[in-house]
Amino acid sequence: MKKLILLLVLSIVAAYGCSEVKFESIPNQQCLDSPDCVEQDGLLNYNYTLRLGKVDILFVNDNSGSMSTEQSKMAARFDKFIETLDSKNISYQIAMITTDISSNPLSPAADDRAANGYGAFQDGQFLNFNNGSNILTDSTSNRVSLFAQAIQRQETINCESSPNNYASEGCPSGDERGIYALNMALDRGNSNFFRDDTHLAVVILSDEDERSVGGTADRPLESYDLPETFVAKFKEQFANRKTLAVHTLIVKPNDSTCKTEQDAQGNQWIRGAYGTQYAALSNPNSTLLNYGNLKSGISGTICASDYANQLIQIGGNVSENSKQIQLPCSPVEHEISLDPAPASPVDYVIDGNNLLRFTSDIAAGTNVHVSISCKK
Repeated sequence: MKKLILLLVLSIVAAYGCSEVKFESIPNQQCLDSPDCVEQDGLLNYNYTLRLGKVDILFVNDNSGSMSTEQSKMAARFDKFIETLDSKNISYQIAMITTDISSNPLSPAADDRAANGYGAFQDGQFLNFNNGSNILTDSTSNRVSLFAQAIQRQETINCESSPNNYASEGCPSGDERGIYALNMALDRGNSNFFRDDTHLAVVILSDEDERSVGGTADRPLESYDLPETFVAKFKEQFANRKTLAVHTLIVKPNDSTCKTEQDAQGNQWIRGAYGTQYAALSNPNSTLLNYGNLKSGISGTICASDYANQLIQIGGNVSENSKQIQLPCSPVEHEISLDPAPASPVDYVIDGNNLLRFTSDIAAGTNVHVSISCKK
């Protein structure tokens, strides 16, 4: 009897082993979220076209007291940044936020003060330019002068001047939190500015660090103050549709000459601090780079007497990054074509982070058709 039961079990197993067993396929969420993706035969198939040379540029402006000189230097040479982008036919948008956060415990009721625009200058909100818009583009006719006016903050000048003389009630927050503000800007998610399939370039101008000195016992770094939080949030929000680079004009870590210069500006309230947390974003370590969307930026010094060369370098980096493509997955098959078609074949590489980079110069404005298949 036991032998009969055993034979029956074996025959059932054999029957199932020889028959075709079909399992229901679970749709891939990544593909469901993309209108350019079709799932077939266990592969995610993407087909889309994008324009090379598109970038969103977000300036983080330290508007605390002590920054009026550096804001003026940025305004004086901003035309070099724009000339660099325009010479390369880059399509760009520009917005600006400050380092001021309303939830700062050292500045209670800060959103009720004129120094903070009654909240308008805080929490990652885009500042308005004098034309009424909070975004400048490559087609804004007077974009250089509009930016120059906006980077020079009246609340900063008022803080430094009599009768305020750096008194806290007449000033924006001196507890600079540029990374916190960046995280809040992502939370706000302005879709008119943060476009898919474009590069995001962040430019931080500050004479101190996150929470002024990079965090202390009485000013600890919170989650939103951390570079890792910003990079991870960016990755989560844009998946593999957008790349990021952060550029800094700061007191570079270990630059004691610049630090001494910042500390000797003639007022006990004016001092500098090494921008350690900010520098971690512009010169990222392997941990940050492993998120996949982040690229190295330009690390500049706030102590330069003339910002022209640094802004030209940042403009060049922005231009090159805007002509690279973040692929949504690791392709097992791919076909890349250009319009207009080049006279000779164009080489490219796809790195371990699924970033497509052309090894020869491709003009901004070129349309790239991407057809790739990835394993589910």
